[in-house]
Amino acid sequence: QQRTLLGKDSARTPAERDSALARAARITDSLAKGPGWLHWFAEYDPLPAARRVHSPVLILHGETDQQVPVSQARTLAAAMRAEGNQRVTLRIFPRMNHLMLDDPSGDPRGYATLPTKSVRRDMLGALADWLVRTL
Repeated sequence: QQRTLLGKDSARTPAERDSALARAARITDSLAKGPGWLHWFAEYDPLPAARRVHSPVLILHGETDQQVPVSQARTLAAAMRAEGNQRVTLRIFPRMNHLMLDDPSGDPRGYATLPTKSVRRDMLGALADWLVRTL
């Protein structure tokens, strides 16, 4: 996330961006070393838990999500399938961001200025369809 936000800052030179990224990484590492949620979150690997899931799973992901890359959704689904769960459905929606909103760029800095704050209907339809088929 830091690379996404700081790496696209065109107001900074490449050297300034590199410096800002290094500074942000040091701050994050320092905070993550302390006790509490951020330490747990920084250290947590969801794949071992995902491999133990054998119930139906629906993963809905926005193609323009810049907070969690699509590759991570694919990795999660693959981990579940590799352990025998064939009831994993992965749906990736074009032009949908991390908040499940229509957003061609997915840049979190633009969330406040998106023309609509309504969750995408096609995503809600996919969820409803999956629930009907699965339950």
